[in-house]
Amino acid sequence: MTMTTQQFEKAREETLRKREKEPTAVSQAETALPATQGRLSMQKLTAAIRGLIEVVDHESGLLEQYRNPDYSEINARKARGIRVLNQTMTEYATELNEMERVEVEQHLATLQVRLDRNRVLLEMHLDAVGEMAQLLQQAYDEQEADGTYDPASLQAALKASYNSGQK
Repeated sequence: MTMTTQQFEKAREETLRKREKEPTAVSQAETALPATQGRLSMQKLTAAIRGLIEVVDHESGLLEQYRNPDYSEINARKARGIRVLNQTMTEYATELNEMERVEVEQHLATLQVRLDRNRVLLEMHLDAVGEMAQLLQQAYDEQEADGTYDPASLQAALKASYNSGQK
C-alpha cells in the first residue's frame, strides 16, 4: 500500500496528538518495566529487553520528528540487543519459574508493541521515499521527453509537489 504525503502527514499528526493527550502512552512509563528483584537471570533478561525497547523507541522518536536516524548505528545496536537477548534466553530460560516466565512474556509483549509501532513508522517513511523517487523520475522523464533538461524546472516541480503535500 502506497501512502501519499497527505496521508502520512495526517497519520503523523494523529500520532503526535495522541501523545500529547496521553504523555505517558509511549514514554518512560512504558519503557520502565517493573523492577525485577531477585535472581540474576531475571535481571539480565529484563535488561536485555529494556535495551531493545530503548533502541526501538529512539528510532521511532527520530522518525516521528522527521529527523534522520543513523541507521548503521541503530541497526548495530538492534543486532547487539537481539544477540544479547538470544544468549540470555538460551542461558536462563530453563531456570525461570512460572511467575518469571509470565513476567518475561509481558516484557516481550511490550517489546512487540514497540516493534509494531516502529514498523508502521518505517513503512510510512519508505512510502514517502518511494513517492519522492517517483516524482523525480516523472520530472526527469518529462524533461527528457521535450529534449531539454532544465534543473530549475525540475526543482520548481519538486517544490510545487512538496508544497501541495503540506496543505
